Amino acid sequence: QMRQRAPVFLRVNLQKATVEQAVLQLKEEDVLAEPHPLSDTALRVTEGARRVSNTETFRDGYVELQDVSSQAAIQSLSLKTG
Repeated sequence: QMRQRAPVFLRVNLQKATVEQAVLQLKEEDVLAEPHPLSDTALRVTEGARRVSNTETFRDGYVELQDVSSQAAIQSLSLKTG
């Protein structure tokens, strides 16, 4: 049986904030998150996952819900800015 919720991952919008800034903003809104090693933009929510969508950090586009594997796949591509 699956009694635990699936992990929640966020993608930091680097045009609006650094990963460190996003972590601090979320913490001020009672959501704890930590960088994930698979992607430079990924955060794993460790506490307060149900509150994410109600935070200003989320509503203002500093972070969005996105699985870490999707972030890692895009990061592995050699894309040019723009």
